[in-house]
Amino acid sequence: MTHMLRTATVILAALLTRSIAADPPKELTSLKDSYIKARSKAVAPIEKKYLEALIAMKTKFTKAGDLDAALFVDSEIRALQPSTDSSTTTAPTTTRSDSTNSKQLRLTKELSGTSWDCDTWKATMTMNADGTVTFSGPKGSMTNWKITKTGKLALSQDGTNFREFDLAKDNMSFEAFFGGALDWKRKKP
Repeated sequence: MTHMLRTATVILAALLTRSIAADPPKELTSLKDSYIKARSKAVAPIEKKYLEALIAMKTKFTKAGDLDAALFVDSEIRALQPSTDSSTTTAPTTTRSDSTNSKQLRLTKELSGTSWDCDTWKATMTMNADGTVTFSGPKGSMTNWKITKTGKLALSQDGTNFREFDLAKDNMSFEAFFGGALDWKRKKP
């Protein structure tokens, strides 16, 4: 009886070891690969329509001046775009209690539509609600603006490369460096 028990234990151990160490069958791997490709292909048009609807919604909110809503939609767009595996895509959550995000939202809303003067460049720029800049002056240019997650003002002269600047505590001035120090002062409404 003991010999039979030892033999059964050895056979069971051999079977368990083989099943743990063995590669999955090729048929299973092939079926799983086909499933993942088919699922991605089926979901792609849905994700595309969702992204298009989000972009339209962001534009609508921006034009209406509802920057809080536009920023929330923008965070959804950014969360969706880097996704390469649609099987792991989940809806992002954005919380208003996040102090960095609320500072970013508050400053974006506060500075939208404001105009700023620079005596050095003899220029004026207006920070439009859609993130563009209306610039007038004989020297220099700005094309876009935004508030970073850390609450800094970011300006771009080409629409892609942003440089960050600290706003004064009252959000009424900042010093920028574009080939030299430039003091920008916010016009009073």
